Amino acid sequence: MKNNQIRWLMILGALSIAGVLIVQIFWLRKAFDLRQSQFNYNVQVALKNVVESLCQFNGSDVPESNPIEQVSSNYFVVRTNDVIPPNSLEYFLKAELQKRTIDSDFEYTIYDCSNQNIVFSEYIDINTSEEQPKEEEILSPKYKENEYYFGVFFPHKTASIVNQMGIWVFSSSALFIVIIFFTLALFVIFRQKRLSEIQRDFVNNMAHEFKTPISTISLASDYLSKPEASKSPEKLSNYASIIQKENNRLMNQVERVLQIAKPEKATILQLQEVDLFGVITEAREHLKLMHQETPIEFEINNSFGTLMVKADKMHLHNAIYNLIDNGVKYCNRNPKLTLDVVEKSKQITLEISDNGIGIPGKYQKLIFQRFFRVPKGDQHDVKGFGIGLFYVKMILKKMNGSIRLVHSDESGSKFQIKIPAV
Repeated sequence: MKNNQIRWLMILGALSIAGVLIVQIFWLRKAFDLRQSQFNYNVQVALKNVVESLCQFNGSDVPESNPIEQVSSNYFVVRTNDVIPPNSLEYFLKAELQKRTIDSDFEYTIYDCSNQNIVFSEYIDINTSEEQPKEEEILSPKYKENEYYFGVFFPHKTASIVNQMGIWVFSSSALFIVIIFFTLALFVIFRQKRLSEIQRDFVNNMAHEFKTPISTISLASDYLSKPEASKSPEKLSNYASIIQKENNRLMNQVERVLQIAKPEKATILQLQEVDLFGVITEAREHLKLMHQETPIEFEINNSFGTLMVKADKMHLHNAIYNLIDNGVKYCNRNPKLTLDVVEKSKQITLEISDNGIGIPGKYQKLIFQRFFRVPKGDQHDVKGFGIGLFYVKMILKKMNGSIRLVHSDESGSKFQIKIPAV
């Protein structure tokens, strides 16, 4: 499937999930508002019945106007125009609220008619729990005339309504789980897509890397198999040299792949005291041997003489060689390599600078990933599998060291290696 098709499928899927989520939130809010209105209505009906029961108990007339006033979302005030016995009030409140299936804890308060002070207050826990609600400021209304009234406060009203919305809570939770799995699926799909692209690029790189030496060896072998080859010792030696050179090239490429496979399977490193400048010198000589036709300017800023580090000599040599070899391969002029060494707090810092073509900013965070190579379209002018920097980072980590790209632009790149000193 093409990249654009995958991208559009992901966008449409995300929009669909977002649409379903918005609709779910809308109806969840509607259901909550409906439940809240029903709760308020049931409370008002229950409190009205409580007033009628109190008036009947006291032998007084029931108020003609509506005695219920909702001061806030969870606080109701009831005017009775009559004395209010606390025990009777509590009994009537419990009976009427239970009759209306209101199972939320509540607190009722009786006020003094003359000065608006609280005369009696009691918290009723439906589940007989010892937990008490948090103290909240309850503002009692001021009336022009002295009236007998009481207030009923529901501190856990919202939680009680949510508990009654079981199916809605379940469906919303299920939807959120679906969204989470959809997000994970997107992540896995993009990750697999990326791995597929890496695999494709790796196979293409291998084809380019092996095709040329194999073709050269084939041509040279065909010539050597001819009878006239033995009549020209000079050509015989030349073609034999070509076969040996290309064979060594193939062996080097195979070895580079194996260098990645072995550390992935927990290769045991032989950490020992290693002369850093000795390793750098060997890497420099190896570089000159592999690029005999390229004039390389190699500068080592050494003010310490001998510096001993704790590392595996072979793998440290390979790591340094990979970096300086990249500085030569990715350079469109006469290569210039500068190595600066600093020792501080039992740690050696090695900075390797080159004057190469640099790495575009958008790819700089990806260069240490396995098989990654900076895209250059269909060009394949620089050999490699894209495993060099991944190998360097991995092997330095196993030696308790690290590597980072300090900077990279058109004037060149600078890498910084840190490794423990002895």
